[in-house]
Amino acid sequence: MKLTPREQEIVALSASHTASEIGEMLGITQQSVYGHRMRINRKLGTSSAAEAYAEAKTRGLLTGEANAREVGKSSVEDTVTEALRNAEKRLDDELEEARARAESAQAHYESLKLNIGTRKAALGRSLAALLGDPASV
Repeated sequence: MKLTPREQEIVALSASHTASEIGEMLGITQQSVYGHRMRINRKLGTSSAAEAYAEAKTRGLLTGEANAREVGKSSVEDTVTEALRNAEKRLDDELEEARARAESAQAHYESLKLNIGTRKAALGRSLAALLGDPASV
């Protein structure tokens, strides 16, 4: 499986530039960049520009001009690493929110259960009083 020279450029630049910036640099539209990224992700089995870059680097698919277009290799790798850390933090935050919502829902459930129990007991006493059961009043 190979990437075309244009796909190699897009992958290399996507690690540190937005689609709009890449389009400007390569003289193509932002939509064209998105189209290239979609095909690249399909070829590599990835779902983001950061993943595609990491996968292409791992497979040795960035060669020739694409490597020459990488500006500051370490800064690109730092950008990818930071993007992955940010994604992990967002997932951790979402998990914490879900956990807090679940705890709140559990507390609400317990409150409702207590409220219903209290109301049932009061209804039972009222019913007994209506029926004339002196032991229940």
